[in-house]
Amino acid sequence: MRKQKKNKQQNKQLLVFFFAIILLAVALSLDSQIMSLVSLIKTPFLNTIFSWIFFVEKEIIFYPLIIFSTTIILLLKDKRKIVLYGLNLIIIAIIGLTLKFVVARPRPNLSSNHSFPSGHSALLFASLPFLKSKGLCLAWFILSCVFVSARIWMGMHYPSDIIAGAILGYYIPLLVQKIAIRLSKESKNYKRKKQQNIKK
Repeated sequence: MRKQKKNKQQNKQLLVFFFAIILLAVALSLDSQIMSLVSLIKTPFLNTIFSWIFFVEKEIIFYPLIIFSTTIILLLKDKRKIVLYGLNLIIIAIIGLTLKFVVARPRPNLSSNHSFPSGHSALLFASLPFLKSKGLCLAWFILSCVFVSARIWMGMHYPSDIIAGAILGYYIPLLVQKIAIRLSKESKNYKRKKQQNIKK
């Protein structure tokens, strides 16, 4: 029963991954058109709202949010998850920064630094695989989407930057967790065999 549930969850994750890749490919081909559309629907009222969201996310909430998610994971009292979460943040940061310099894509508003992928998006979505509560996951997902949409509105990122960052942030932790579980199983099997050999 547990194995079937696990296989079902893995199939769902794989399906979402392929959908995200297709969405990324579509966004890459339509980035300029989407940004043009965003500029057409801009109004003083919407500009004010997104400016405030962007300010709150960038200047006040972003790093405290990461600290908050880290605190939640720490409260799980699972040392392995704490180590994995920290390791994931390091891996995501390294891959994200490497891609930024390799791709060297200018931001839509031509401000400093490179655009692809979005580091903010990656770090926000990195918390999702560690949150067990469905309600908390949904709330975190919605909040992350609101914040990253403000970055598109303000010309800091193209839609594909955000999607690529979300894919990195969500799937790297899943991959690292699978590797960690496999290594843990191999280690346990090795210790078991060693103990059996000693008894013989």
